[in-house]
Amino acid sequence: MSPHQAPHADSFEKSQFFKRLKNLSDAASDSTSLTNLCTATQRLLESAEEISGQIVRYLPQFTLHDQTHLWNVLSFMEELAGGSERIQQLTAGDCAMAIWAAFIHDLGMVLEAGELAAMDAADHYDSSISETDAASEESASATSDERAEAWRAYRDGHEHWATIRKNPKSEQNRMRLGIIRAAFIRDSHSRDDAHSGQCRIADWLHLLADGDRLLAEALEDYSVADRIVRVAVSHNQDINWLPRQLGGLGIEKPDAESCGSNLGTVHWTWIGWLLRLADVFDCDKSRTPRVLFDHAGITAFRSQTEWQKHLAIREAPQWQAGDDEQTLLYTCQKCPSPVVEKAIHQIVGWMNDEVAKVRAAQNATPTEESQPELRLPSQATVDIKQREGGYLYHDMEFPPGSRRGGRAADGRKSLWRPRTGSA
Repeated sequence: MSPHQAPHADSFEKSQFFKRLKNLSDAASDSTSLTNLCTATQRLLESAEEISGQIVRYLPQFTLHDQTHLWNVLSFMEELAGGSERIQQLTAGDCAMAIWAAFIHDLGMVLEAGELAAMDAADHYDSSISETDAASEESASATSDERAEAWRAYRDGHEHWATIRKNPKSEQNRMRLGIIRAAFIRDSHSRDDAHSGQCRIADWLHLLADGDRLLAEALEDYSVADRIVRVAVSHNQDINWLPRQLGGLGIEKPDAESCGSNLGTVHWTWIGWLLRLADVFDCDKSRTPRVLFDHAGITAFRSQTEWQKHLAIREAPQWQAGDDEQTLLYTCQKCPSPVVEKAIHQIVGWMNDEVAKVRAAQNATPTEESQPELRLPSQATVDIKQREGGYLYHDMEFPPGSRRGGRAADGRKSLWRPRTGSA
């Protein structure tokens, strides 16, 4: 097989999962349920696109997580599932739930109005009372709200909060609070709802169902809400989190659950693997428009590096087949700096860590004849074609116990040294 890029889906008509779902609906003798599922899936995607477009309001410095990212993730999932030929063998449940997982997995980055109001109220109240009053039980419960308390716990542990609360209206402190909020939203967007008591992804799914009869019927008829929320959340959890959670729901076979004649067998853990890999594989300039980077005020150093990392990779990676393996190759035509190159190597390293985890989980899962394909790359790699200014790159680190400038804890002279396998 010659090197190729995964076919890119950016509409229902181009999605192999949706084509398969629609074909199954058309072929069914009693197609009402599957027809409704197709329509509900379309409506869910359209709503998720609209909601995800609001993420930039809450995370203005972050790389975009809008509809471009969602379709990119779905495209990678379809390639990992084996492409069009293998997808034609999937059940309606696998196809529909894979689409749903791709499009709801980042909804937690958007705050519902009630949570935003609770956070605002907590900040206003806490910055307007004295530290003595704040310590009292009566004052602490004055703005008691589960969502506000989660925010408080995160915010109060930040080094800048004590300074912010003394002068919350200053421009510098408003910016500081915004940075803390962005970090909180990012860290909690895919929260383990079993421990926190709240899950934004579940909240949004239920809000969408409240406004869409067909989506509500699909969730009720197929009893998939708890399952698909956990699949979506799992992309930001450890590799064994999803089967544990599904087992906690009483599902005897999380890797292959029979979900009735219409959905067929749904391979929940397999969908979770597709999602966690596709999410990290999406790393190119399609989600970092140059015009925004140049003119929208991306000022935070970490954010600048993230945007430059994506901008340096101009197009989606190529799948390169060898004798018995397949490599996922990212190409950087011109890297602007060693800092950006290090960030690129780090994300590729993360990809390989995830591939290794999924491969281990796959090998540990009982094999069934109906198990869908998982087209894992042997590794992800990057080719840096040119380094701007001709800099030399070495990924350096201190030996354990060493200090910058030169001696280890035992007094011996220490030197920077490259990590094994660095570029």
